[in-house]
Amino acid sequence: PADVIPVAASLPRVLLGRGTTDTWYDAAKAAADLAVLSGAGVHVVEHVFEGGHVWAPAFIVRATAFIDELLR
Repeated sequence: PADVIPVAASLPRVLLGRGTTDTWYDAAKAAADLAVLSGAGVHVVEHVFEGGHVWAPAFIVRATAFIDELLR
């Protein structure tokens, strides 16, 4: 998002999730966000899952693992 760009360099590791059938946050928007974040030096982990603009079970599992990794 535009409000993140000015502070992107200060962000910690980021998990970016996107459903394959998401019509709002599609592959093009995700790629643009990845470019901005990576360009700012942010370590981004992308997770693409089957589904739409929802917290699908596969994403919940990945988000849980991501948080566990951060806490180690």
